[in-house]
Amino acid sequence: MISVQPSLLTDMTIEKLSFFGASSLDEKFRKRLQRLFLAWQEEVATLLRKGQSQGTVRRDLNADEAATFLVAMVEGYEVLATNAQDTKVREVGIRNIVGW
Repeated sequence: MISVQPSLLTDMTIEKLSFFGASSLDEKFRKRLQRLFLAWQEEVATLLRKGQSQGTVRRDLNADEAATFLVAMVEGYEVLATNAQDTKVREVGIRNIVGW
C-alpha cells in the first residue's frame, strides 16, 4: 500500500498563494504557481502509477486525470477550511480524499 505523508498534502497546498487571484496579476508568479501545481500533479500521478503496479490502485484509473482531481480536491478543502477558519474541515477533507 502506498502511504502519503500528511506533510505532502499540507506543504504542497498553495491555496494561500493563489486564493485571491494574485497569479492573475503577475505573469511570473502565475508561471511559478503553474509549475508548482504541475509538479504536485506529476508526483501524485507517479504515486498512483506505483500503486497500480503494486495492485493497490485500480489499473483502469487514468493516473494523470486522477492526480489533477485529487490536487483540486485538496485545494478545494483548503479553501473551505480557510473560509470556515476551522482545521477540522481540512482534516475531514483529507480523510475523505484518502478514503476515495
